Amino acid sequence: MRRLLLILLAMIALPLVADAAGLLVDPSDWTGARTTPGGQYGVPDGVHGTNSWDDYGGFEINWTITQVGSNYEYSYEFEDDLSCDNDVWPGIDRWFLEVSENLNPTNVDLAIFDANFEFTPDSPKDWTVDTDCDTEVIHALKITTDSPHTSYPGNPPSEFAYEFTSTRAPVWGDFYAVSQEGYCGSISRAWNCGIGTDPVECNSPYTDWIPVPDTSDALIPEPASIGLWGLGLLAFAGFRRSRRRSNRQTLKA
Repeated sequence: MRRLLLILLAMIALPLVADAAGLLVDPSDWTGARTTPGGQYGVPDGVHGTNSWDDYGGFEINWTITQVGSNYEYSYEFEDDLSCDNDVWPGIDRWFLEVSENLNPTNVDLAIFDANFEFTPDSPKDWTVDTDCDTEVIHALKITTDSPHTSYPGNPPSEFAYEFTSTRAPVWGDFYAVSQEGYCGSISRAWNCGIGTDPVECNSPYTDWIPVPDTSDALIPEPASIGLWGLGLLAFAGFRRSRRRSNRQTLKA
């Protein structure tokens, strides 16, 4: 009986914890930044960029995460890491923030809300992004910006800051950013160096990723999990009933 019970519990628990994957970000890293190599001293590398955002240019993404009750407030900002806190140039045209694969366009507003931006209606979903000579697929929100384009560095900068509240705690994950047009119509791109891979504990201090709202909510059974739960309870009840009947017959004998 004990063995059967353990098997049933394992069947029930597996689908519930499957969505809880992800390496949680320690609260000491809820404020931080990543930059391209050659950026500001003291800011960890961890970003690769092209054209105006290349490894000799200035690109930084920084974040602040605050827990408020059972929710988390996220703030991301893009800056020019070589220009004393000026906004990144060329400005952000669109960027992608990794989220859990169980988020889709029909349920994302239950997990991510109170945003100061609008993400595209068809996201989150799987996106294929170019990384130099390769491509990666990330399940992400696509975020576009209405900030004005500044044609040359030194023009009044536009702020590229994005805020939202989420029910989901931060784990280490991916981002991918695409610029507006720069010099001669060039487009710059930037991404975390670990894009497309999942960090493990031995990767500490995780400079190749950024915090993203990617963990599951409380372990709420999905429909398949509920079905397994029900089958398990029925099987267990049948087993107990059969055992009682057998015991009564033994007593009568």
